[in-house]
Amino acid sequence: MSTNQHQKFDFTDLPSLKFAMQVILTAAILTLCVGKLTTIDKPDDKALYWGGITGLFA
Repeated sequence: MSTNQHQKFDFTDLPSLKFAMQVILTAAILTLCVGKLTTIDKPDDKALYWGGITGLFA
């Protein structure tokens, strides 16, 4: 009979480190794209930043 053991989050564990880096990079890219969308004046450039946002969720 196997028991479910909760694993602690540990930065020395490679999958935990990968997950943490993915969350940090996703948050940074999302913040930059949304920031540019709110301050940009050219409508042609909006497609680039919308593409960055949708690329994160795809």
